Amino acid sequence: MVWIKQHSAAQSIELTVHGDLEWLPQEAIIFNQSLGNSLIKVNLAPESRMIGWDGIVFGRTASGETFSSGHFSQSICLSFEGQLEWEERLSLSGVDPAQDSAVGLAGNPAVSTLWAVLREGDQWAEEEQNEIRRQCPELAWTALSSRLLVGRQRGMSRALQQARLKAWTILRPRVMNRPALSLRIWAT
Repeated sequence: MVWIKQHSAAQSIELTVHGDLEWLPQEAIIFNQSLGNSLIKVNLAPESRMIGWDGIVFGRTASGETFSSGHFSQSICLSFEGQLEWEERLSLSGVDPAQDSAVGLAGNPAVSTLWAVLREGDQWAEEEQNEIRRQCPELAWTALSSRLLVGRQRGMSRALQQARLKAWTILRPRVMNRPALSLRIWAT
Protein backbone atom coordinates (compact mmCIF):
# COMPACT_ATOMS: atom_id res chain seq x y z
CA MET A 1 0.00 0.00 0.00
CA VAL A 2 1.24 3.49 -0.83
CA TRP A 3 -0.10 6.53 0.98
CA ILE A 4 -0.66 9.36 -1.48
CA LYS A 5 1.06 12.69 -0.92
CA GLN A 6 -1.15 15.45 0.57
CA HIS A 7 -4.12 13.12 0.89
CA SER A 8 -5.56 11.19 3.73
CA ALA A 9 -6.03 7.45 3.53
CA ALA A 10 -7.36 4.75 5.82
CA GLN A 11 -7.05 1.00 5.78
CA SER A 12 -8.97 -1.41 7.96
CA ILE A 13 -8.35 -5.16 7.72
CA GLU A 14 -10.24 -7.64 9.91
CA LEU A 15 -9.50 -11.36 9.63
CA THR A 16 -11.01 -14.34 11.41
CA VAL A 17 -8.81 -17.42 11.14
CA HIS A 18 -9.85 -21.06 11.64
CA GLY A 19 -6.70 -22.68 10.29
CA ASP A 20 -3.32 -21.53 9.08
CA LEU A 21 -2.50 -18.02 7.90
CA GLU A 22 0.71 -16.46 6.63
CA TRP A 23 0.13 -12.69 6.40
CA LEU A 24 3.19 -11.36 4.55
CA PRO A 25 2.32 -8.07 2.80
CA GLN A 26 4.71 -5.73 1.05
CA GLU A 27 5.76 -2.80 3.22
CA ALA A 28 3.71 0.39 3.20
CA ILE A 29 5.40 3.60 2.09
CA ILE A 30 4.23 6.67 3.96
CA PHE A 31 4.84 9.67 1.70
CA ASN A 32 5.79 13.03 3.15
CA GLN A 33 2.69 15.11 4.01
CA SER A 34 0.48 12.00 4.15
CA LEU A 35 -2.29 11.58 6.68
CA GLY A 36 -2.81 7.85 7.15
CA ASN A 37 -4.46 5.42 9.52
CA SER A 38 -4.13 1.63 9.43
CA LEU A 39 -5.93 -0.99 11.51
CA ILE A 40 -5.17 -4.70 11.31
CA LYS A 41 -7.31 -7.00 13.48
CA VAL A 42 -6.82 -10.76 13.53
CA ASN A 43 -8.97 -13.15 15.56
CA LEU A 44 -7.55 -16.68 15.84
CA ALA A 45 -9.42 -19.84 16.76
CA PRO A 46 -7.70 -22.37 19.07
CA GLU A 47 -6.66 -24.58 16.13
CA SER A 48 -5.16 -21.61 14.28
CA ARG A 49 -1.52 -20.85 13.76
CA MET A 50 -0.07 -17.82 12.05
CA ILE A 51 3.03 -16.02 10.86
CA GLY A 52 2.47 -12.35 10.10
CA TRP A 53 4.48 -9.25 9.51
CA ASP A 54 4.10 -5.59 8.80
CA GLY A 55 6.69 -3.16 7.46
CA ILE A 56 6.46 0.62 7.21
CA VAL A 57 8.82 2.99 5.42
CA PHE A 58 8.55 6.70 6.26
CA GLY A 59 9.25 8.74 3.13
CA ARG A 60 10.42 7.69 -0.30
CA THR A 61 13.98 7.00 0.75
CA ALA A 62 15.20 6.05 -2.74
CA SER A 63 14.20 9.56 -3.89
CA GLY A 64 15.74 11.21 -0.83
CA GLU A 65 12.34 12.12 0.60
CA THR A 66 11.88 12.02 4.36
CA PHE A 67 8.69 12.03 6.38
CA SER A 68 8.93 15.58 7.77
CA SER A 69 5.26 16.56 7.58
CA GLY A 70 2.03 14.64 8.03
CA HIS A 71 0.83 11.95 10.43
CA PHE A 72 0.51 8.17 10.41
CA SER A 73 -1.09 5.90 12.99
CA GLN A 74 -1.43 2.15 13.08
CA SER A 75 -2.89 -0.52 15.35
CA ILE A 76 -2.23 -4.24 15.03
CA CYS A 77 -4.59 -6.27 17.24
CA LEU A 78 -4.35 -10.01 17.73
CA SER A 79 -7.11 -11.89 19.59
CA PHE A 80 -7.48 -15.50 20.64
CA GLU A 81 -11.16 -16.49 20.47
CA GLY A 82 -12.27 -12.87 20.69
CA GLN A 83 -10.04 -12.03 23.68
CA LEU A 84 -7.40 -9.40 22.93
CA GLU A 85 -3.96 -10.97 23.34
CA TRP A 86 -1.72 -8.26 21.90
CA GLU A 87 -2.07 -4.76 20.53
CA GLU A 88 0.74 -2.86 18.87
CA ARG A 89 0.21 0.86 18.35
CA LEU A 90 2.20 3.40 16.40
CA SER A 91 1.49 7.10 16.05
CA LEU A 92 4.07 9.28 14.35
CA SER A 93 3.99 12.76 12.91
CA GLY A 94 6.56 14.34 10.64
CA VAL A 95 7.84 16.59 13.42
CA ASP A 96 7.75 13.92 16.14
CA PRO A 97 10.98 13.80 18.22
CA ALA A 98 10.56 9.99 18.28
CA GLN A 99 11.91 9.93 14.72
CA ASP A 100 15.41 10.68 16.04
CA SER A 101 15.08 9.39 19.61
CA ALA A 102 16.98 6.29 20.71
CA VAL A 103 13.70 4.87 22.05
CA GLY A 104 11.95 5.66 18.75
CA LEU A 105 13.25 5.29 15.20
CA ALA A 106 16.76 6.55 16.07
CA GLY A 107 16.96 8.31 12.70
CA ASN A 108 15.95 5.19 10.75
CA PRO A 109 13.27 5.49 8.06
CA ALA A 110 11.63 2.08 8.50
CA VAL A 111 10.12 -0.20 11.13
CA SER A 112 9.08 -3.82 11.00
CA THR A 113 7.05 -6.11 13.23
CA LEU A 114 6.81 -9.87 12.87
CA TRP A 115 4.65 -12.26 14.90
CA ALA A 116 4.36 -16.04 15.12
CA VAL A 117 1.43 -17.83 16.78
CA LEU A 118 1.30 -21.50 17.68
CA ARG A 119 -1.85 -23.60 18.04
CA GLU A 120 -3.52 -23.67 21.44
CA GLY A 121 -1.69 -26.22 23.61
CA ASP A 122 1.66 -25.62 21.91
CA GLN A 123 4.13 -23.20 23.41
CA TRP A 124 7.38 -21.44 22.68
CA ALA A 125 10.00 -23.17 24.82
CA GLU A 126 12.74 -20.95 26.27
CA GLU A 127 15.39 -22.91 24.33
CA GLU A 128 13.47 -22.33 21.09
CA GLN A 129 13.20 -18.61 21.75
CA ASN A 130 16.92 -18.39 22.45
CA GLU A 131 17.72 -20.29 19.26
CA ILE A 132 15.54 -17.90 17.21
CA ARG A 133 17.27 -14.94 18.87
CA ARG A 134 20.65 -16.47 18.04
CA GLN A 135 19.77 -17.24 14.41
CA CYS A 136 17.97 -13.95 13.77
CA PRO A 137 19.55 -11.31 16.02
CA GLU A 138 18.49 -8.46 13.72
CA LEU A 139 15.06 -8.49 15.40
CA ALA A 140 14.34 -7.90 19.08
CA TRP A 141 12.24 -10.94 20.10
CA THR A 142 9.68 -11.08 22.90
CA ALA A 143 7.44 -13.97 23.94
CA LEU A 144 4.18 -12.22 24.84
CA SER A 145 2.43 -15.47 25.80
CA SER A 146 3.09 -19.19 25.56
CA ARG A 147 1.72 -19.14 21.96
CA LEU A 148 2.84 -15.70 20.73
CA LEU A 149 6.34 -14.60 19.75
CA VAL A 150 6.93 -11.06 18.42
CA GLY A 151 10.01 -9.59 16.75
CA ARG A 152 10.61 -5.89 16.10
CA GLN A 153 13.23 -3.97 14.18
CA ARG A 154 14.03 -0.51 12.89
CA GLY A 155 16.49 0.34 10.15
CA MET A 156 16.71 0.70 6.40
CA SER A 157 13.93 -0.78 4.28
CA ARG A 158 15.98 -3.36 2.39
CA ALA A 159 17.71 -4.65 5.54
CA LEU A 160 14.36 -5.01 7.30
CA GLN A 161 12.92 -6.93 4.38
CA GLN A 162 15.88 -9.32 4.37
CA ALA A 163 15.58 -9.82 8.15
CA ARG A 164 11.84 -10.60 7.85
CA LEU A 165 12.54 -13.19 5.16
CA LYS A 166 15.31 -14.76 7.22
CA ALA A 167 13.04 -14.92 10.28
CA TRP A 168 10.25 -16.45 8.17
CA THR A 169 12.59 -19.23 6.98
CA ILE A 170 13.43 -20.01 10.61
CA LEU A 171 9.86 -19.78 11.91
CA ARG A 172 7.88 -21.49 9.14
CA PRO A 173 9.00 -25.09 9.79
CA ARG A 174 8.19 -24.72 13.50
CA VAL A 175 4.92 -22.78 13.25
CA MET A 176 3.42 -24.19 10.04
CA ASN A 177 5.18 -27.57 9.94
CA ARG A 178 6.12 -26.80 6.34
CA PRO A 179 9.48 -26.20 4.67
CA ALA A 180 10.53 -22.61 4.08
CA LEU A 181 10.43 -22.58 0.29
CA SER A 182 10.56 -19.23 -1.48
CA LEU A 183 7.08 -18.06 -2.33
CA ARG A 184 6.32 -17.43 -5.99
CA ILE A 185 4.83 -14.00 -5.25
CA TRP A 186 8.23 -12.79 -3.98
CA ALA A 187 9.72 -13.39 -7.44
CA THR A 188 7.49 -10.80 -9.13
